Amino acid sequence: MKIKVRIHLLSTFAWLGLIIVAAIGINNSLSDEAVFEDIEEIRLVKVETLMTIQAQINNEGRRTYEAIALSALPVNEAVSNLRQTLAAKKIADSALEKAFDTYDRMPRAQEAEAIYSRLKTIYAGWKANIVVGITQKIEAAIANGSAAFMAETNKAMLDVTIATRSDSSSELGTLIQQLVDMNHRLVVESIADAEASSRSAMTTQIVIAAVLILAVVFLGVTILKAVVAPIEKVRDAVQQIESTNNLKQRVDYTATDEIGEMVVSFNSMMEKLQASFKTILASVHQVKASSL
Repeated sequence: MKIKVRIHLLSTFAWLGLIIVAAIGINNSLSDEAVFEDIEEIRLVKVETLMTIQAQINNEGRRTYEAIALSALPVNEAVSNLRQTLAAKKIADSALEKAFDTYDRMPRAQEAEAIYSRLKTIYAGWKANIVVGITQKIEAAIANGSAAFMAETNKAMLDVTIATRSDSSSELGTLIQQLVDMNHRLVVESIADAEASSRSAMTTQIVIAAVLILAVVFLGVTILKAVVAPIEKVRDAVQQIESTNNLKQRVDYTATDEIGEMVVSFNSMMEKLQASFKTILASVHQVKASSL
């Protein structure tokens, strides 16, 4: 095999190894990026959205109790304060609906879907009583403005709140917490998987790099021997000719690579030189013989 071909093979092998190592590194980097994008853009947003839902549900409850307390005040004072409470309650209603809409659009695992379906079912009843029902009662109390109607509204809101809280609010909180815990667990698992994948890719890169280095060293030494050994033979032959004036000296090298071609040229040159020297000696002897 030609030395040039060997060198090209060595270079190709080295580049191939580097490309493989780089590809593994890039693939691992993209995998890690995908994992952290999933955590940042989905998991953490889910947790944030669920916490917003929990906070707004608590806010709804607080506004409801606030309305109950205010409806027990004298009518004029109650109506004025209930208007403010109603405005704040509607803001909480809007924020709660927006949070649910955001979570509805997010992808969910089958386990999470079952919990969320139950959450939406409980929330539908809670919404009808607390979000819609209490709001309507507050608006009716503000519109009527009589002490008797205000007292009746106060009792109705209190009954609805007690019934709803005992039936729904605690379960809503439990279901939301289950979803938060599930997303937290998935975040931890995703990070652990990413770290394991990164360690595996790093190990693979080290192994490939080690094999590549050994292979390059082996091929390099092989090529070096293939080049140096015949050159040393040519050097020894030249030194031998120089010291002994023996033009019969030849280099024994039968390979067909570039060094072999050089050796063939060298041996051919020595043969021609030897023939020329023989011709010169013959001419010298002939001149000597003719002069006698």
